[in-house]
Amino acid sequence: MIRLHKFLCCLKLEIGGYLIGWINLFASLLAFHYTLVELGDKFFQLIFSLTGVIFYGVVSFSLLNGVKKRLHILVQPYKIFCILTFIVIFITTTAVVVKVSLYGWKIIEVYHILEVVLGTIINIYTLIVVDSLHKKFRDEKFHRGGFIRTI
Repeated sequence: MIRLHKFLCCLKLEIGGYLIGWINLFASLLAFHYTLVELGDKFFQLIFSLTGVIFYGVVSFSLLNGVKKRLHILVQPYKIFCILTFIVIFITTTAVVVKVSLYGWKIIEVYHILEVVLGTIINIYTLIVVDSLHKKFRDEKFHRGGFIRTI
């Protein structure tokens, strides 16, 4: 996989990890509140949704903690989460393509297509950043070169 040295071409990779972690932790808190408000009466949907939101928050917190402590093992759960998210987005993209091929462009709104494309791009970049962080911290721990600079 591609290995980055900078986040958004100008920031340290660790800052990118912090931004991704904090944004996702905040998003999980918003989703938690939204789930409580929207699904207050539907018990099983509420439990299922809250479990997912809590998992999302824990994985984001693990990323933040991993960047802070520079431990690759704490970054790995978020990396796995990104891979699972990519698989879901791939399945969604396939469903959109099949739907368009069967029913034509009139059945799907433009914003659905843009949402899938933008989500895919953001998820791939996030996966590359988190994978680069994971490899960087792993290389630092085991002194494997790569990101280690010798003076």
